[in-house]
Amino acid sequence: MNPVNDERHLENPSHSSQSERLTIRWFLGRVKGIFESEGAWTCLRKGLVKLLSLASGQLSALPFSLHQRDKEYKVWRKRHSPSSESLHHMRSIAERLIAPQVITVILMVSRVDEKGLRETIESIRAQVYPYWRLLVISEFSPMSMLERVVGSYSVKDHRIQLKTAAILKQGAACVLQHVQGEFVGFLSEDCFLSPEAIFSMAMQLQESSDLDFLYCDEDTARAEGEFVDPFFKPSWSPDLLIGMNYVGRFNIIRKQILSSIGGDWGDIVNDGLYHLVLRSTEETNKICRIPKVLCHCRTIRRPLETSSESDQSRNHAQMKSIRAALIRRGERADVLCVGTGRFKVTFHPLGMPLVSIIIPTRDRWDMLQRCIQSIEKLTTYPSYEIIIVDNESRDLKAQEYLKVLSRKWSVHRFPGPFNFSQINNYGASKARGEFLLFLNDDTQVISPDWLTVMVAQAQRIGVGAVGAKLLYPTGRIQHAGVVLGIRGIAGHAFRHLRGDVDHYHGLPHIARNCSAVTGACTLLSARLFSKIGGFECRLKVEYNDVDLCLRLICEGYRIIYTPDAMLIHHENASRKGGRSREDAAFFISRWGASIQQGDPYYNPQLTCSREDWSIQV
Repeated sequence: MNPVNDERHLENPSHSSQSERLTIRWFLGRVKGIFESEGAWTCLRKGLVKLLSLASGQLSALPFSLHQRDKEYKVWRKRHSPSSESLHHMRSIAERLIAPQVITVILMVSRVDEKGLRETIESIRAQVYPYWRLLVISEFSPMSMLERVVGSYSVKDHRIQLKTAAILKQGAACVLQHVQGEFVGFLSEDCFLSPEAIFSMAMQLQESSDLDFLYCDEDTARAEGEFVDPFFKPSWSPDLLIGMNYVGRFNIIRKQILSSIGGDWGDIVNDGLYHLVLRSTEETNKICRIPKVLCHCRTIRRPLETSSESDQSRNHAQMKSIRAALIRRGERADVLCVGTGRFKVTFHPLGMPLVSIIIPTRDRWDMLQRCIQSIEKLTTYPSYEIIIVDNESRDLKAQEYLKVLSRKWSVHRFPGPFNFSQINNYGASKARGEFLLFLNDDTQVISPDWLTVMVAQAQRIGVGAVGAKLLYPTGRIQHAGVVLGIRGIAGHAFRHLRGDVDHYHGLPHIARNCSAVTGACTLLSARLFSKIGGFECRLKVEYNDVDLCLRLICEGYRIIYTPDAMLIHHENASRKGGRSREDAAFFISRWGASIQQGDPYYNPQLTCSREDWSIQV
């Protein structure tokens, strides 16, 4: 997380005046940008919509929080950390369990860090859930410190054992012989647990006895005792896991799963459990996130040279784990490290199937021309056709330009009132391609491999629709996936935030699963589009794209946002008119229960009043 940028200033006692200046500066910049790129009418319309939304309480004045995330988190911890009375109550519940699950925690130790080791062991001994075992396994030769430290604990507590690295050489089966209970917890040596951690996991297992894999939210613990940089994680997101080990450094896995994968645990110290997580989750889809901060990861102070070497070694080991997973799954891709613990996985397309690019338009010939010229000039993917669907253009220049286009591409007339769903469904009926790409005429291609990347993702087994990263002309993010429930119905992830900043754990820049992607640039197979009946025609203006994606999810498909396909989006520049209350009412009638349940790829601890993934405090 970048702690300081123009969206997240450090707080100070005179923060209110600074906030006012930032608010005014942001609004003036936004008005100027819309006026220059989209005209006075669009600027006025959007301003009116914004004022109405503010008056109704649907969104905040700014699309981003003015508070530093760590200060927000400090407030959050005060409100959500369990009190001593709550912990006592949890302990009482645990002690009354009739058939409690015994959970064995495996702690791999590869460095001599006595203070950290003691902190980790003490955090386990402080658990309110008493039915745990701790198996400490040494990865390094000098055992004297470990024998002294762990030995002193095991004398006081029979639940603690120490084993040497020799046990690993004998195989995973040998390790599992020392495991009591049905579940095994793996904890990174850099971390320690909250007192309620194992209790929370065990209670989830009591409630859902068929679960095989559990993980939780986490934060960073500074040496001075502060807790910062929380990671409130999404639910199970297999495509995000390919780009980063987001499930973290404390996982609980069913022993039977570990037995089924045999000794294929990988380099569980150097790759941070990445191989083990990837391998285990290939064996089951019964995976659960506990939306609580149960794991605290220490910041380790090392000399710069040592830190760099350590990061490079970890990145190399994790890249090896990703490549091994791709080979097992029969997927061809290139893997590139783009930051500590973050990876760009570029899948190879299977052949070059024809893609039909469907572009609705009306009158704004200048924007359509810019869109098509950017496709023709930059797109490296060779197999595509362009289908323009004209919704009653009346401008003479627009009509002339459409005549010119018709000599090269397919141009079709669609008379009648604007209905996004009907127009695109009509365009799809004229398409010859194996894949359909729905594209707004106010978009502009900026990454040459955008279509190659999207096709390669869409060809993968289980993928329904693929969306791109869209930027405003200013370089700020317009779309990085859709979050259900934001601003009451749905919103774009990270909208209006700077496109050159990491933001929330780098998620705007990593391919990941979403509940939906925007119809301004969406790719899916023609077969799937036909199977689910295309866009819902009763959604004439809004939420038709979200509805399409949610129906795909109901059919068992995944929705993927990829940041490697980038376009500029002059949002709504080619369409005049306001928001559609009828569309909102219909969407809520169909998907209200899903909105109420919460977006699985978001986290209930994050705000629903803004799109910046700030903390709900």
